[in-house]
Amino acid sequence: VMPSSILLLLLLISIIHFSHQFQCIHHESENDRVKIIQCDSYCFADIIHAPKERKFIRRGCVKNQSIIEKVQHYVKFNTWPQVIDCPQGLSRYRLMDETFGNYFEQLCCSHDLCTSSPNE
Repeated sequence: VMPSSILLLLLLISIIHFSHQFQCIHHESENDRVKIIQCDSYCFADIIHAPKERKFIRRGCVKNQSIIEKVQHYVKFNTWPQVIDCPQGLSRYRLMDETFGNYFEQLCCSHDLCTSSPNE
């Protein structure tokens, strides 16, 4: 096999690997519907934590958020949405407002691990 063929093969493999989009669970608590959305970036979720229940408001891709959505997030949580590099598709919770019990969930998304519930 010629060296140029090996380089071409490696290039093809890398293109296939990096073109794979991440999957993220999108949970709509009102109708209790769950759907999988495709992310090309890490996922985020805004959640409200009540004493006896945990509701997911929305999930999406940080990279795909519009400027308006980023501003709305800033107004709500007093912080910009962040992309946290995670080795696995696990969710992380960060307390933002103890008075109202608002949490921001940074969901780090990998295509094989993000299809399970972060509460498990």
